[in-house]
Amino acid sequence: MSRRGYLTLALAALAIAGVAVVRLVRPDRPPDHQQAQFEATRPALASLAYRDFDSEDDVDNALRKMEFIAPTQATEDQLDRLRSAVSQFLKLYYLAETPDQYVAWRQREGYAPRPIAAIDSEGWTIEDSRTVFLSAFTDGSEHSLELTGDPTHDFKEFWRVSLAAGRGRGRPAAIADEPAGLLTVLRRATASSRGWPLLEGELAKTAWYGGAAMGGRRWFEPPRSLDAILAEEGEALIAQTGIIFQHGDGMNRPLLQHYWEPRAQLWLMEGATVTNFPSREPTWPVEF
Repeated sequence: MSRRGYLTLALAALAIAGVAVVRLVRPDRPPDHQQAQFEATRPALASLAYRDFDSEDDVDNALRKMEFIAPTQATEDQLDRLRSAVSQFLKLYYLAETPDQYVAWRQREGYAPRPIAAIDSEGWTIEDSRTVFLSAFTDGSEHSLELTGDPTHDFKEFWRVSLAAGRGRGRPAAIADEPAGLLTVLRRATASSRGWPLLEGELAKTAWYGGAAMGGRRWFEPPRSLDAILAEEGEALIAQTGIIFQHGDGMNRPLLQHYWEPRAQLWLMEGATVTNFPSREPTWPVEF
């Protein structure tokens, strides 16, 4: 079932890249400029068709409409596997009642939990999240983080709180149901040219990247890094997949990331960034 209308919404993108946790991705843009860009993109995003984001069928039916830019960079099998990787993430991260299936999936793909010290070295620390993010979501409900220092346990705590806080701020309610809001751009990266391809199609770049932005927190280490692939293979196939979401409170916008691992023949997820959210509203980084 699709639906149109003005709903402030959220943005998710999967890409082949590494995005560290950062306090703000665009510190060069003042808050007023970020807010103006956020507000200017609302009409274009509101005009898209959406379907409810309630079931695995909703995910699969939406992703069948995904548009690929530069698809000749990849084989049909690689494109199918990328769509499948995106689908698995959306189902196990956002639709599951507990994080256990998500953790098991990451482990089956060869990921290992990252040490807490490595996570803390990249920007927002675990303690920052306890003192800053929890206090920002004063929505009348009680949220607490019961942390032990074990990365798998602590990830599950952050998953639980980040998706529940802010009256559904982190959990999608609807997903784009037309190609304009489901876009993948691919390219070949090298050590000297490894930037991620920009999302731009029927929707302008500002619809994907306008407003404020924040890096996500990476809890799992891939079995083979993008740096290693570039060093050993000379190049890597990278892809950025943008998915427009509407969220429970109409505000959160995650943007995720991946790259092709030729030995294992799979797409590895490397980063997640929250983009195009209002600079005056608190948001929680994607805990992935």
